[in-house]
Amino acid sequence: MMNRHLSMAWEKWQYEYAEFKRQQAFMRGVMRRMMNRKLSMAWESWQWWYADMMEQRRKLDQALRRMMHRKLSMGWLRYCEWYQELKDQQYRLAGALRRMMNRQLSKAWESWQWWYADMMEQRRKLAQVHGNLTNTDIDADIDSVRRWAVGCTDKFLWLSSVGSHGMKICWSNDVRL
Repeated sequence: MMNRHLSMAWEKWQYEYAEFKRQQAFMRGVMRRMMNRKLSMAWESWQWWYADMMEQRRKLDQALRRMMHRKLSMGWLRYCEWYQELKDQQYRLAGALRRMMNRQLSKAWESWQWWYADMMEQRRKLAQVHGNLTNTDIDADIDSVRRWAVGCTDKFLWLSSVGSHGMKICWSNDVRL
């Protein structure tokens, strides 16, 4: 236990001494810059000038390289455009081939998209016509129609969707809502 405290004190002293030396070196640098203020200003000015010159040189080298390799650069850009166009054509061709191979599926999909768009348009028009009804009124109306249909013992008319052929009218005793 005694050695532990001694070790902690030694570590603390080493840390404080290193910090003191660092601050001393920093202060010596500040004092030197203050004493040689003109020299310090000249040094900083030269550093800024040199960095600016190097940036200008880099830009000039880049422009010269681009001019020297202009044809190569133009050829590379043309190749990149050609390759992108080729990839786009391959993508479109693959899509067309898939649609041709799955023609029935494609027809069904397009028919569903048309039906869905039509249904949304009808729903929008109904909402405009019945704009003064609230959702609870519509839900109550739907519930009353369901109760009537379930209570019906006679045959009733129901509609089923049959692909792209439109709606088919069916008669049934079976009530499924």
